Amino acid sequence: MSNSLSKLRMPQGKRRRSKTCRSITNNNGYLAMPKMKTNKAAARRFKITATGKVLARQAGKRHINEWKAAKVKRKLRGFKEVSDDHKASVLAMFPYKKYLR
Repeated sequence: MSNSLSKLRMPQGKRRRSKTCRSITNNNGYLAMPKMKTNKAAARRFKITATGKVLARQAGKRHINEWKAAKVKRKLRGFKEVSDDHKASVLAMFPYKKYLR
């Protein structure tokens, strides 16, 4: 049984590693801490103002706009502040100040 399993496994030297498991060294040759990554989907969907408000586009304007009144479509323009319930989870996706616009 063990003989048949060894044929299925890749040889030791041929195993693929993901890019994130490689050790990263800094200029001195010491291991560096892994980088924190901004969630790019969140960076495209949300704006964070200088005062700390989290803004997102309003829902309801993607399709079936022919039957909506012009007044409704006008009111759905632009950004609206995210509710306090979701604000903490959105801010958790932005580890760096660069994206906190």
